[in-house]
Amino acid sequence: MHFHEACVALGIGLTFGRPFYPGASLADRLYDLSKALLDGSVRLDPDVGCLARGFGRVLAKTPPSRQGGEVKDCVIVEECLELTWQLRVNGFARMCVFCTSNTDDYGAAGGGLHPTLAAEFAAVGLNFTSNLPWAVHEVQK
Repeated sequence: MHFHEACVALGIGLTFGRPFYPGASLADRLYDLSKALLDGSVRLDPDVGCLARGFGRVLAKTPPSRQGGEVKDCVIVEECLELTWQLRVNGFARMCVFCTSNTDDYGAAGGGLHPTLAAEFAAVGLNFTSNLPWAVHEVQK
């Protein structure tokens, strides 16, 4: 079952139709989509507090860190938590979503988000998914 078929079966209305890529190869279309995503993004300056908290996660082996874990994942989590918190205290009430395909570092053994991360995400109103189309659909509401 494809995404659109599943949405119809579940009664979920979509604001976008099935993709149709006439005359373009899949690689070309994926490149164009990736470029559009990057072109529409905003680069944030590094935050010393987020860097310090990220390194602290690595030292304490707090998810997403684990034995031999990477600092960058921990800093990314801290930056997302900080950004979401800043948005919330300044009145932003719309959905915020953290999306990653790295379920090994972010996920719990039984599925879903690791409990430590789940508590931190819930505290600032940050949702988690590994499904980019779902994340895009939710934030466009």
